[in-house]
Amino acid sequence: MPLPFVCPAFQLKRFKFYNHGEIREATMYQNLIMTLAKRFSASDRDVAYRFASALGQHYQTVIAADGSSYQVWVDIRCRDYSQVLARVTESAVARPVASIHQGPWSRDVA
Repeated sequence: MPLPFVCPAFQLKRFKFYNHGEIREATMYQNLIMTLAKRFSASDRDVAYRFASALGQHYQTVIAADGSSYQVWVDIRCRDYSQVLARVTESAVARPVASIHQGPWSRDVA
């Protein structure tokens, strides 16, 4: 499973674009236009990482972290990621919270 790039949210230069009747948020990363796929709360860090990793099997992904959320950005060529999101969130519900242990070796980017 490919690992997504993780960076602080302030490093991304965001802009807006019009696509299929709606205004979307985007950024540039390694000469790729990336669109915001999903924003997760800080407590859903593991779900955000699994979602970005699943999308990363076919497209470049970036996780941007700030103090209160994780944003998953994906290559603009990725059109439909709703099935990936559904699969990842379903598996997250079945996982017991007690299995998540943040030891002294883990830390957040932001």
